Amino acid sequence: MGTIVDVLVSTGEFALTETFDCVPDAVFEPIRIVAHEPRRAMPLLWAGASDLERLDDALRADETTRTVTQLSMGAEHALYRVTWCGRTQAVTETFVEANGTLLNAHGTADCWSFRVLFPDQSAVSSAYDVWRDRGFDPSIRHVNELAETLQYSGTGLSQCQHEVLTEAFRTGYYDIPRGITLGELATNFDVSHQALSERLRRGHRALLETTVCQSSPSVRQQP
Repeated sequence: MGTIVDVLVSTGEFALTETFDCVPDAVFEPIRIVAHEPRRAMPLLWAGASDLERLDDALRADETTRTVTQLSMGAEHALYRVTWCGRTQAVTETFVEANGTLLNAHGTADCWSFRVLFPDQSAVSSAYDVWRDRGFDPSIRHVNELAETLQYSGTGLSQCQHEVLTEAFRTGYYDIPRGITLGELATNFDVSHQALSERLRRGHRALLETTVCQSSPSVRQQP
C-alpha cells in the first residue's frame, strides 16, 4: 500500500544556510503538492521570521535559490515561489524520481525534515542509495507502512507504543494525582520499569514529532 519515511537532512547539506545565518529564527514549510516532475518539487514555500524584510533579502541572495517571487506577506509569514539550484534540487529530485510524494517538510537553522510517501520499501532503498551516491548523508528517523500509519491516525506510533500509551491513559497514569504508578503499569505489561519508561518516552516523542513539531513553525526539530 505504501511506505511513509521521515528523513532529516542537515541545513548545510540541503538549503538556505546563508538565509539562516542572516535570520536564525527563520522557519520554512513547503506547501504540500504532488510533484509530477523532479525539477518542480517544493516550488511554494511558507516562510516565517521576526524580521520578514530581512528574511526576504536573505532568501533572494541565498546561493541555493535561483529565482524567488513573493506571492503574499502577512504580519508573521510570507509565501514564496522558489526555483532551487543544483545540490538543493538534487535532494528533492531523488524522492520524486523514486515515485515519492512529499507529505510534509519543515526547515530550521538546525535541519530540514521531510515526510515522504514511497510506493514500497524498494523505492525507499533506491532513494536512499541515490542520496548517498550523490554525496548526501540523510538520517532516516522512521519507516512505517502506510496501513499502520492510517491505523493510528497518522500519529507515527508503533503498535506497541500505541498499546502502552492507551493503557496508561485508561488506567489514570496521566491523571493528577496519578491513578497508577509506572511500576504498576510495567507489571501489567510484564516488562521492567525501565523498559516501560523507554516505551513511553519513544511514544511521546513520536506524538510530538507528528503533531506539535509538524504543525507549529515555532518548534525546531533536533537531528
